[in-house]
Amino acid sequence: MNKVVVAVVVAAAVLIARYFKQPPARKRPQNGVPRQASRPSPPRQKEPDRKADIYFLPVGPLPRRHLAAVETYFRTHTRLNIAVLPVVPVSPEMLDSQRNQLVAEKVITAVLGSLPKITMNPRAVVIGITPMDLFTLEQNWKYIYAKREGSHCTVISSARMTLDAAGNRTDEATYLARIRKMVAKTIGLQYYGLDTNWDHASVMYGNVHGMPDLDKINEDTISRDILTPGERQRQQTRPV
Repeated sequence: MNKVVVAVVVAAAVLIARYFKQPPARKRPQNGVPRQASRPSPPRQKEPDRKADIYFLPVGPLPRRHLAAVETYFRTHTRLNIAVLPVVPVSPEMLDSQRNQLVAEKVITAVLGSLPKITMNPRAVVIGITPMDLFTLEQNWKYIYAKREGSHCTVISSARMTLDAAGNRTDEATYLARIRKMVAKTIGLQYYGLDTNWDHASVMYGNVHGMPDLDKINEDTISRDILTPGERQRQQTRPV
């Protein structure tokens, strides 16, 4: 009798094991229409706990020292709360392989999709900086220096800021100054809601077509043309 019980138990265990090894049954499509596989959502960034006014976001292989230099400059010259986010790797969806350029609209979509908490803050501005070349689908242009989306997000390309008008490689100080000028203009437009102007020396100059235009801009105008009177006063009285 005991042998019979043991045999029954073993047989039951085998059947149960076989049952759980079977793949789950496919759900039948509703109304005869097969379900389409949903596209995976972009991976979410690890968002900082503290709120900031400006978030710097490296897109692709931007050297850390370059981003750190830009961050330090704006911490020193403004009273804004600034945070640096982890790097966003370049995905195949962002890249036009035939042009070997990033598609600005797709970069912005990926950035905003990966930062849901930050984008819910109406005051926050995310500034992505990439060393890769950039173009926009909205215009038939060979490249762009920056693409802004509403008042929340901008992606800036520093790819062509490494060269002078003759096509020769420029020095690092000039390269970083060019990035800072584009960032300053973005802060003026998106954080402060300012308009561009026609002053060639102003960081808010609105007709930058190349590096000669960018190099004519005086960074010191950030205090005059962007900061509020109260911020300017606090900056002047800040201990050195």
